[in-house]
Amino acid sequence: MYAQIPPKVEYVLIPLGVGLITPLIHHYDWANTGMPEMKASRELYEKPVTV
Repeated sequence: MYAQIPPKVEYVLIPLGVGLITPLIHHYDWANTGMPEMKASRELYEKPVTV
């Protein structure tokens, strides 16, 4: 934190946090790849049932 106006704060990741970057990128890629299938499944589930 810097004693100035306007206030300024800088944040950095510690090594433990940096270690999460690769798994989070893989999770993001997985979600984006499966998104069309997830959306189709949701639309099918939410589709009104006609009798």
